[in-house]
Amino acid sequence: MMHQRLKIPSSFTVAAIALAACGGTSSSPSATPGGVLPAPAALPTPIVLVEGEVLGTPTFPQGDTASGAQNGAPSSDGLTCNSGSGPLALHHHVHLSLYMSGNRVAIPAAIGMDNPVPAVNGIVSGGTCDYDLHTHDASGIIHVESTTIAQFTLGEFFDIWGEPLSATNIAGDSAATMIFTAQDSGNGTAGPAFTQYAGDPNAIPLLQHEEIVLEVGAPFVAPPQIPSVTFPSGF
Repeated sequence: MMHQRLKIPSSFTVAAIALAACGGTSSSPSATPGGVLPAPAALPTPIVLVEGEVLGTPTFPQGDTASGAQNGAPSSDGLTCNSGSGPLALHHHVHLSLYMSGNRVAIPAAIGMDNPVPAVNGIVSGGTCDYDLHTHDASGIIHVESTTIAQFTLGEFFDIWGEPLSATNIAGDSAATMIFTAQDSGNGTAGPAFTQYAGDPNAIPLLQHEEIVLEVGAPFVAPPQIPSVTFPSGF
């Protein structure tokens, strides 16, 4: 079934200011966005992630789109849907934030799950089979679970989800973009420093406790305005 995107509330309006040219490759539209939000009076409080929460405005339906992985067949990148309970060679977590026109949008649950079971307290435990990259809730946490050691990328996750990802189109919205990444130590102390990413977003590696921020459409939330996250205990 073809999913339709839910409508994002339009109550959020902020005057944008001109942004000086940023570093990075001149070929990437993400290096020259139209405007950023004014600097806050204080640094944002880190977000403590909670399993089962909805972090952001619900905008996309649960699960994969009709353009994504379907019926347990290999994804367009060749990633398989695993139904066994064998030991995992790789198991870690990444956090993805998505902003559309300055609004945080929730990453839906059950991405990368075939025939997912109903959610319990916001958590979808699994499906008939699960891909190596999947979500259990709408917190933005991407679970990387594989029986083999491999380097997975954000592009592979978006291909499973079935949403476009490029320097000019993120999840179906075509506009100027900004992308930031940070590597969290995972020790719950000082938050990581975000740096702007000007390359192909499909190539961003999904590392343990990597924080990835995708933004499409002004106004943009730029460091130091971007709040870091603290992963749940045991993640």
